[in-house]
Amino acid sequence: MKTNIYNKLKILYVEDDEKIRNIYTKILQKRITNLLVATNGEEGYQNYIDFNPDIVITDIKMPKLNGLEMSGKIKEKNKTIPIIITSAHDDVEFYAQAIKIGINHYLPKPVDAKELYSALELYAKNILFEQEKKDRDVILQNIINADKNMILVLESEDIIFSNKSFLSFFNIESNEEFKKNFNCIYDTFERDDEVLLKGELEVNETFEELIQRTTDVNRIIKINDSSNNDYKIFFINISFLNKNMKNKNTAMYMLTFTDITLLSKEKENIQDIAYHDGLTKIYNRNKYLKLFHLQTH
Repeated sequence: MKTNIYNKLKILYVEDDEKIRNIYTKILQKRITNLLVATNGEEGYQNYIDFNPDIVITDIKMPKLNGLEMSGKIKEKNKTIPIIITSAHDDVEFYAQAIKIGINHYLPKPVDAKELYSALELYAKNILFEQEKKDRDVILQNIINADKNMILVLESEDIIFSNKSFLSFFNIESNEEFKKNFNCIYDTFERDDEVLLKGELEVNETFEELIQRTTDVNRIIKINDSSNNDYKIFFINISFLNKNMKNKNTAMYMLTFTDITLLSKEKENIQDIAYHDGLTKIYNRNKYLKLFHLQTH
């Protein structure tokens, strides 16, 4: 059975002519279960305020508030709402005003029912697509927010998505707040010889290219933790989300930051014990053997 795409939508129909209004109300109600009907522009605008319809169908010449005036007020509230004009009006001034307001569609009277439904179907599908996309984004955001690792999605060097762990670590509310403090995520890294990913960007090199040319074992970075005036050490993993890597400006990728601070500090403690004399606290033979090995290989 074919799904009725109008089931999830509210549609507002505004027409002052009683005969025309009754005819097209019956036509529209055959497919649209949530139909709002108004007899003039003032009533139509109040219906918009009260019920927030998804699509508006309106006549032009009406008492109290004409169709274009009503549409202009609605567009001030919601620039993206589709508005379909039905009118026998046919002059340059009318079209110019309709374009200026942002009218989406024009149907000449007498309106053909098939053309009306064709226009409604076009806008209904677009609205439902956007609604489903928002629903998927909310689900995805909730899933990623449950991850304790910091997660970022970037397009080139611009952050377009982040999870709660990232926002919490930097003590910010949004990506826009982060951008006010840093040009890109790379700017947050501490330049420290103890950190393996410490190479500077080469000329015309992007941040993702730096990570790509760094081996997995060396993808270790240090970021200052403002909450306790200390630092955190992270392992970075990169996953590319699009296949077109020829254009640096369209590269979309996801960064995952895994906190290995405790592991790194434990390693430092073990090395400290291994390389220092327990009594004098100066370097022992093991340390000098390591330095000799590094210098000769």
